[in-house]
Amino acid sequence: MSDAQLALPGMEPARENESPMVRACRQTIDALATAGKLLPHHAVLTQLLMALAEAIDGGRRSGRASAVAMAARELRDTLLMIDPPPEDGKAGADALAALREFQAAVEYAANNGGALPEGWAGR
Repeated sequence: MSDAQLALPGMEPARENESPMVRACRQTIDALATAGKLLPHHAVLTQLLMALAEAIDGGRRSGRASAVAMAARELRDTLLMIDPPPEDGKAGADALAALREFQAAVEYAANNGGALPEGWAGR
């Protein structure tokens, strides 16, 4: 992700030692920017996404599953503020189901020493 692609105030450049969660968050932010879904007023929300991704990592490292679950829910809700599902029903339901599945995987990993649920290894 280049700074030219994502010209949002406050976004720091990627660091080599970032966790998979933080990298995934950056990738999501980049995809939203590329799709034209990020506007300058979303800068605070993108910072919140990054902080929540870091909180998920911190909670997982310290074994605080409830903190991880709470941060994952907040991350999901923040993503939905930036890119709400379409109101056509099926696509929105599919997007929400995918987000809930992701949240369940994060919570599973937090409760199992970072191990991913069966079937998530290749995602």
